[in-house]
Amino acid sequence: MSPANSVIRTDGFLFLLIFVLEAGPVSGEGTGNIQGHLPDSPVPFYHTYNLTSLFPVGATGRVSQPEKKVKNRKTLSLDDCLAIAVANNPAHNRSRENLRAVVGDLVTAWARYFPTLRASYGFSQSNQSRPYLDAAGNLRFAGGISKTSYATLNFSFNVFDRARKYFEMKNAYYLRDELRQQLRNSEIQLFDQLRRVYFNVLRQEKLLAAAKDMAERRRDQLRLAEARYSVGSVTKLDVLQAQIQLKDQELVIMQYENSVKTTKMKLKRIMGVDLDYEFELVDEFEVREVNFDVEALVREAVENHPEVKSLLYRIKQQEASLWMGRLGYLPILSVGTNYSRSEDGLELTPRLNKGRRVSFNVSWDIWDAFNRFRQNRYLEVSL
Repeated sequence: MSPANSVIRTDGFLFLLIFVLEAGPVSGEGTGNIQGHLPDSPVPFYHTYNLTSLFPVGATGRVSQPEKKVKNRKTLSLDDCLAIAVANNPAHNRSRENLRAVVGDLVTAWARYFPTLRASYGFSQSNQSRPYLDAAGNLRFAGGISKTSYATLNFSFNVFDRARKYFEMKNAYYLRDELRQQLRNSEIQLFDQLRRVYFNVLRQEKLLAAAKDMAERRRDQLRLAEARYSVGSVTKLDVLQAQIQLKDQELVIMQYENSVKTTKMKLKRIMGVDLDYEFELVDEFEVREVNFDVEALVREAVENHPEVKSLLYRIKQQEASLWMGRLGYLPILSVGTNYSRSEDGLELTPRLNKGRRVSFNVSWDIWDAFNRFRQNRYLEVSL
């Protein structure tokens, strides 16, 4: 074989190898101008809820194959993460405990609404003796056991104050309904926040996998540049440029790895689990077409949105407080009854006392009306 034929065959083989390697991916984009996306760079064709649209099945074997599960790790779906967050999220638990605490306000409001009822009972016993002179002039002592007991029952109420207590009771129920809506709103916000972070974690993982694929292509380009440089087809500058592109892509991989760790830490914080809790996420979702009626959605949001309903209950509380302030202009009209019974004395001469009393009282602080007027005016302005 002549040297000329050997050179021609070698150049032909290298030309075929260059053609295959430079053909690039199926998308038609050349390998020389492929650039990896930074974490903050947008992905135009990325779908938030269908992550498989970014990497179709069969596009790259490396991305489509699931990674090997690490021992002691769990695979959590979106519903699993939501259930864990509802049970462990500190902010959501605080809203739940606030709703539980309002039971005390309801009981107190009912107790204040009823008339005042007081009852008391006491008992004591002692030995008593006293000296006296009998008919013959002899000094004698008389005594015995002295028993003392008493019992009272008092019943009173303020006539106009009952209306004020009624509005206090309504305010307690409005507060309960408001806290219920706040709990529901907390749950909705928690779900929305967790979904966003959940899909962001999957997005960063997919971008990390794409960056690793790009690094493999950069390595192939570097090997190709070194092969072409060995036969004199390219210069040393082309090899150095391929090395720089590979190092840049490795830096992009490090950035995406940090982004995955950061977003996963944020997801763990929302879920309320330990930071060393290891788990994997499910990235397969069913996407269905949904038709929305804008007017119906707006009407539903205005009527049933938790923040709107919570604001309405807060307005009702202000209105009830305003009525309570207006009732303060009325005089204090109180009615009360009292029954008492007491027993005192020695066994030989006991004394029994019984008493009944009915009271009626009217009082009116005239100058306090100006203070009431000031408070009511502030309530009207805030309303």
